[in-house]
Amino acid sequence: MRAIPIFIFALFISLAACEQPGNFTPAEDPGTFEVSILDTFHIESSTLLADSIITSGLSRLLVGHMVDTDLGDLKVRSYFKFSPGDFLDFEDANMVYDSLQLILNFDGYVIGDREKTQVFNVREIVQEFGTEDDELYFGFDQLNTGRNSLGNFSFDHDWEEGDSIFISMDNELGERLFDLAEKNELYPTNLDFLRDFEGLMIEPEGQEAYQIFGFSSSETVNGNFQNKIVLRMYYHEEGEFTEAHSYDFVQIREDIAFNSYQSEREGTALATLTGDNPVAARLSGDKSYVQAGLGIQSKIRFPYLKKLRELDKEYIVNAAILRVEAVKGSYTHVSELPDSLSLFITDKYNNIGQVFFNISGGASVAQYGSLQADEELNLFAFYEFDITEFVFQQLREEGEQGLALIASATPTAILNSVDKLSIGGVDYGSPGLTLKIYMTKLTE
Repeated sequence: MRAIPIFIFALFISLAACEQPGNFTPAEDPGTFEVSILDTFHIESSTLLADSIITSGLSRLLVGHMVDTDLGDLKVRSYFKFSPGDFLDFEDANMVYDSLQLILNFDGYVIGDREKTQVFNVREIVQEFGTEDDELYFGFDQLNTGRNSLGNFSFDHDWEEGDSIFISMDNELGERLFDLAEKNELYPTNLDFLRDFEGLMIEPEGQEAYQIFGFSSSETVNGNFQNKIVLRMYYHEEGEFTEAHSYDFVQIREDIAFNSYQSEREGTALATLTGDNPVAARLSGDKSYVQAGLGIQSKIRFPYLKKLRELDKEYIVNAAILRVEAVKGSYTHVSELPDSLSLFITDKYNNIGQVFFNISGGASVAQYGSLQADEELNLFAFYEFDITEFVFQQLREEGEQGLALIASATPTAILNSVDKLSIGGVDYGSPGLTLKIYMTKLTE
């Protein structure tokens, strides 16, 4: 990275605080500096889709259905598999099956209308699932399931983080599992069980489209792994005194539990969006978008950045700060926005692989910008990035290199949320992309 003199770096700190042109004289006064800030760059943006995202191996499973006027219809399903928890031996006791429950743990994440009621169905997976050690599942994968619902439940606006959701399951499945117990076939290493019972899927019912919520797949507490999805079988022993019992089937191989996304954008400005066909902001209401889950990203280009070369050679570029701001009114609360954005350098083919460099010269795969927002009145919400090295690189290169930036949800957010960000384009009423370049010129 080009060395930045200490006095210039100090100058940038003072500029960032007041953001006003002026004169700056270092302590030993090597000369007078004229300070300039450029912030009128033409910035182009478009919306991209990364459509091959591995969604297996998650600590949060998502399920729900929402309709967004910009991004269309989004439905999310979750798939997971069970194993016997322990060896179950009735020892010739007179046991009788009672009921079966699926127990989920609401982890507090919800996007959409919390006041509306949406119904969800549980179905049995009826195709081979999770039998290979290196099996991976993508966001576009779907598995075959039985036609009949084994249980259903409704979203409750009173749910709080950590609440358990108890779902009564079909007794036919419960009796099937109970029959295995009577045959002494319920033990963790029984591979036949894993093939006979492939697992469960949860999906939203019908056309209701109000919210998408998350439930915990697992968590680690004090270094100990804990399953958070349990299929609990209740039974009792008949005799002089009736004694109630329960037995837990636990989620097995968290690495194959996955979220499946089904998106329909017909009728929206992004109807033609695919992994190979980005949509320019001027064709989508002069806005570009970022959305986790689906991997929707915003590509940012600076076509006239190299005009800086035409400035007086005595000018020195000290710093370049990019602000990415959410369209006002596109969210009802800042919790609907990504907590942080990733910023990557890309090329004209949208390949991500180049790196940013920090001020000390160390490389990092991406920059991260945390959300800065007015949480009371929702007057502003933005992310900022230091792209000084990117600007230096653009100015050093001869010819058109086609380099640009991609703003994306962070890898963690992509896998665990459907947070959305709308960004105003160059001709939008309130442009959401601004670049400030801080420069100095020695005048004496």
